[in-house]
Amino acid sequence: MLSKLYPRAYVPSLFHINTADLKKKGIKAILFDIDNTLIPWDRKHMDPEIEAWFRDLCRQGFKVCFVSNNNESRVSALCCSLQVPGVHKAAKPRRSGLRRASAW
Repeated sequence: MLSKLYPRAYVPSLFHINTADLKKKGIKAILFDIDNTLIPWDRKHMDPEIEAWFRDLCRQGFKVCFVSNNNESRVSALCCSLQVPGVHKAAKPRRSGLRRASAW
C-alpha cells in the first residue's frame, strides 16, 4: 500500500494540480495533509482561494479527505467548512490513519 502513496508528480502549489490529467489517469479520490501543506499550522481558516479550489474539486466529482496528525477539533473545523471527511491523529507515516482515510 505504501508504494501507492509515493508522489509521482510534484507541483509548486495546489493551484498547479491538473485535475483533467488526474481524471484521465482514473484518479477519483485525493488525500490531503492540512498543516504546513494547505495552511500554516497556526492558522484556523483556509484562504478563500484555497477553499474555492476545494469546492471546485468536489464539484468535479473528486472525493477529498483531509488526513492530519493534528487533533480532532483542528481537523473537524476545516472538514465541516468544506463538508469533506477527515482523519485526525493519523500518526502519519504509519498506515492506520491512511487506511481510515481510504475507507471514506
